[in-house]
Amino acid sequence: MEVFLNKNTEKAENLIIKMKEVIDARKNHHLIIFTCYLAKNLKDIKDFLNEIQKNIRINNITIYIDARQCIKSGIYELQIFQEKFNKNFDYNLLNIYAIDTKPIFHSKAYILQSDDKSSVVMALGSANFSRNGLFAKRDGNFESLIMTSDPTIINNILSLDTLKNMIKELDTLEEYKKESYTFKFSILEQGRFIRKWTGTINQYFSIKYRLTEKGKAQIQGGELSFLGFDVDAETISKQIIKFDDIMPNYQDKFQSLLTNGLETEFGHWIPKSLLDNLFNDDKIHNFHEKIQDCIKKQINLIENEINIYNKLIEEDYIISSIPPIEVIENKLKKLKDNDVRLKRFYHRYSIIELPLDFSSHKEEIKALYDELVEVAIARHKTKKNIASTALLRSIEHLKPSLINSPNDIEA
Repeated sequence: MEVFLNKNTEKAENLIIKMKEVIDARKNHHLIIFTCYLAKNLKDIKDFLNEIQKNIRINNITIYIDARQCIKSGIYELQIFQEKFNKNFDYNLLNIYAIDTKPIFHSKAYILQSDDKSSVVMALGSANFSRNGLFAKRDGNFESLIMTSDPTIINNILSLDTLKNMIKELDTLEEYKKESYTFKFSILEQGRFIRKWTGTINQYFSIKYRLTEKGKAQIQGGELSFLGFDVDAETISKQIIKFDDIMPNYQDKFQSLLTNGLETEFGHWIPKSLLDNLFNDDKIHNFHEKIQDCIKKQINLIENEINIYNKLIEEDYIISSIPPIEVIENKLKKLKDNDVRLKRFYHRYSIIELPLDFSSHKEEIKALYDELVEVAIARHKTKKNIASTALLRSIEHLKPSLINSPNDIEA
């Protein structure tokens, strides 16, 4: 029986509806979820669990997640989520476990089982308990789930025979006995990668027009360059608004961060705790307001550009497109909703998470870990810094969280 086949929207809603049709609605059920990936926004998880409880009587929820995903989501964040979810009950309704298998734990299953095991159903397929897997309202992955009520199949999965020694509670996930793949991944996740951001806000708000054949013929004449455009073979572009007066100077601060980091192919690896004070939401919000004010103050330049745009259209030099004022307004609106890009413009550096997927880039992650350790050892022999000291100490104690412990992060 299908839940959905090759579907990319309304998957969570369909899952709840189909499972409700099969189970005995009079009985209490245990909801068990197996997943490799987890939604980045834990509110998606909360909304789903709340919704299924409105439709089906649930008296127990257990979620099994790949250990690397638990680390990526944040062990502490998952613990807090679990505690907050359970605070309205007189027992722990929700229990989250990490599956620390040597290969990736890649199962995806959604199971409902009544207390007396007479009412049971399982949806099994490709959909992770994630935004793209299950929750996306649009542009999600195309996924499939099929259902079965065969007790033999479901009991075999729930027996967890092959996983018994690999299931860990969240508070024991950091109890490593060796430098396993999970340990190495956790070490890398304790930091972020920083490198110079070459894009500028002036470039972002530039306007670009596609040339007609007549316009291309005018390139040699220099008229378009005279109007202030950067000329390409197919297009012309211009930076209208200047934002130099509102840009903060973070050069010294970031140079200090780089000094305390470890250089890798992805940029300098920096412990997350050193970056905490950079991400002040009020400062970022105020920066967007300053950009808006800066545009308003230079509205005369935009109005002049509208006249030039209309002239170029009239002369058949460019292909008709969105007028300059609308281009700038659209970019301003998009920037407000793009927190990552706004921070890059503000700091002039790119700060990124580990850019390798724990499932499909296992060997690359191991190689990056080895590179990081090698750099840390070399740095420690010459001029140790905060990152090298914290990294080597955490490896010595087999405890990744020491990297960001305030008491253990002095060079």
